[in-house]
Amino acid sequence: MNACCWEGALYTIVGILKAMGQYESCLDASGELDIPSEPEFYLGTQMFVRRAVNKKSKERNPDNPDYWVQAQGFSPFKETAGASAGRSSDASLLP
Repeated sequence: MNACCWEGALYTIVGILKAMGQYESCLDASGELDIPSEPEFYLGTQMFVRRAVNKKSKERNPDNPDYWVQAQGFSPFKETAGASAGRSSDASLLP
């Protein structure tokens, strides 16, 4: 997954860092966010990703549902009864 780091789109990386439990540790002494750029920081971390259909992408690409899905929010991963009852905890973000 990619996250834009321009000011208007920082909600994505902030949501990811909060879901990882790392947001507070990425703030410097003045309260500015220092975004980790090393892939290893993010690799291996599980989280829930809420997905939604991007209506504009669906209109532009009506025959390609692979382009319709967008991440809408993030939350910490918690083992659930459904996952332990045979549903994969590594389910794909894609449909």
